Amino acid sequence: MYLEKKSIICNDNTADSDIAQFQRVDGEELLSSEEGFPFHIVRVLNIEDLSLVTQLRQKSYGRHLPEFGRYLASPEKEDDNQENIVLLITSKSDNMPLATIRIHTNGHKLLPLEHTIALPDSLRSSTLAEAVRFSVINGAEGRLPRDTLFKAFYLICSMLKIEWMIICARRPLQKLYYGLAFEDIFPDKESIPFPHIGNIPHRVLKLRVGDVEKIWNAMDHPLYNFFFETQHPELDNLLEDLRLS
Repeated sequence: MYLEKKSIICNDNTADSDIAQFQRVDGEELLSSEEGFPFHIVRVLNIEDLSLVTQLRQKSYGRHLPEFGRYLASPEKEDDNQENIVLLITSKSDNMPLATIRIHTNGHKLLPLEHTIALPDSLRSSTLAEAVRFSVINGAEGRLPRDTLFKAFYLICSMLKIEWMIICARRPLQKLYYGLAFEDIFPDKESIPFPHIGNIPHRVLKLRVGDVEKIWNAMDHPLYNFFFETQHPELDNLLEDLRLS
């Protein structure tokens, strides 16, 4: 088995916060499970982990954008900004980097994409988080780390009271995010070249954090169980570390 599972059933002794995690929108209690990953997920706080991040960024982006991949072989100044959150997933067996992402919020500064294009007023007055440098190991081995990173992005946004998750996606990767219920912020515009993403044209997409559970439940999304009916100790530990930092 790739994942280790054990059942957890909500009962009268379950804490209120835990009950909320294991209820559908109709309030019904549900059978949940706990799954342990074969990898670690951490916030990057040292040069060793940052070196693994840049290694993976170069490989991931370099597959399709060789010149931009070479640029990403070195750390960026935004990696050192403590207002940003750089996440890294590494294999427990050999410490190989499997996936990474950097999260920006608009609490005290513009999002990276806002240096190129102004967002609609309705979004600029909201709390936002933009995920950038999403890099995942190639092939089937990268699917679980990819899904885990996105769940971490969602959980961090929930913890920080972020209203909207923002993603810039190039073709054909925008289809992945449409499948997650993201919507175009500028549906009538052509794809936009962004300097912070190698001047490659991207779609700008949004998803309201508070709507994810309801939308995915209604559409019977294949990741619903993974996100809302399953606990992951590694993600619990990550969130606790972020709360304490």
